[in-house]
Amino acid sequence: MKYIPYIKSLLITVLFICGLKAFAASSYGRERAVSPIEFGLLEAKNGIERFEILKKTHLEAISKGLSVSYKGIDKIDLEIPETASPIKITTTTDFDGVQINVLNRQKGFFLFEYSAQATKIDIGKALIDRGNFLSVPELRKGKHLLVVTDNNKWVEKRSGYSYGHTRKDILLVKGGVAVNSVVMPYNNSYSSPACYYYSVSNTPIIIKNLILNRDSLSTRRTYLVKITGCDNVRIENVTVNTPTDGTLVSDDIIDISDCTNVAFTNVSLNGSYSRKDYSGYGISMNNVWNFYADKLFATANWGIFGTNNVSDVLIRNSDINRFDIHCYGRNVRCVNTVFRDQYNQFSSVFGKIEFDKCRFVDFVPVMMESSYNAFVPVSLCFSDCEWELTSKHYYLVQLGNVGKTRNQRPELSEKYLPDVNIKNMKIMFVS
Repeated sequence: MKYIPYIKSLLITVLFICGLKAFAASSYGRERAVSPIEFGLLEAKNGIERFEILKKTHLEAISKGLSVSYKGIDKIDLEIPETASPIKITTTTDFDGVQINVLNRQKGFFLFEYSAQATKIDIGKALIDRGNFLSVPELRKGKHLLVVTDNNKWVEKRSGYSYGHTRKDILLVKGGVAVNSVVMPYNNSYSSPACYYYSVSNTPIIIKNLILNRDSLSTRRTYLVKITGCDNVRIENVTVNTPTDGTLVSDDIIDISDCTNVAFTNVSLNGSYSRKDYSGYGISMNNVWNFYADKLFATANWGIFGTNNVSDVLIRNSDINRFDIHCYGRNVRCVNTVFRDQYNQFSSVFGKIEFDKCRFVDFVPVMMESSYNAFVPVSLCFSDCEWELTSKHYYLVQLGNVGKTRNQRPELSEKYLPDVNIKNMKIMFVS
């Protein structure tokens, strides 16, 4: 009996310590996210105040290495202030299904942004083509994105336009060795590569569970997000609704540049700021390797994609009005996807362009954009597809004006017609 007080004391001490640990753990869990509610979102008097609160919330999260929680928020009405700058986001932003309604009368503007810092580096032409950078101290360890820009124009001047095309490649480098390859070699006398790199982590960049409604009273464009210099980008369960009866054009809803391993899942883009005769893109990409889309649904007056320098693309289980690579890329595959009302546009795309179990509705499956004068070797493959042709769109492959003018780049000086392979295509004339 004389040991009982000691045992009681010991038991109380143990329970007290366990309680402290449990409290600390629960507090730690709560501190891992900040919420706009903590910064006065529910008390805000107008859309401008709500915008500033969102910006402050995300800055707080970045400064403390935390995430942002939108739990408990169903709807946020925003107005873009005159001095607005994009809201910087953390690696994972889960909007938890919130609807953000945006009124913008100020300027073309990205609502959210994630951009990494690039560093210039000198890399020899031979190393770029080999993809082995073990001799480069900056790239020898860890994971990096190496961006290569050719200072010699790939296309000097696009016919009918005031600009040409500058080719870019991006290499994902792990432990000094590139996972992928450049689209075309640089180790020759007619290329002049300049390089910079991003140091990247294994943490993915995730944006998910968001509905963005662009107010019909807006006189300026609000784009959703710009992402630059990242590996493993995921955009999931995102919907953007755009009024189709306005006068705004030149859209850029989602902008991806200098990125690798980009995946869209359950993304719906209902309209864009564009006209039938004036461009405006839902998804803009420049210098992207390994793009994947599953359940992408998108409609617009203009083609939903506008891309350059893109390689290794896979689109599945989707319904869109166009995929394109304006200039320079390699390998595109589409599976179980519906294309409507327009055409897929390509120029200077090497490798294969494949369509497997796809359906084309009043649509030209492949148009080779002749204005770049860059007709390169490529194989077009159609397997188990359906083509509903009309009196407006009745070409399987449209080449435009091939012409006799030779491109100044040696890689493009010869003109090639695509190899076309068709297996089990059902063709229906519907009008």
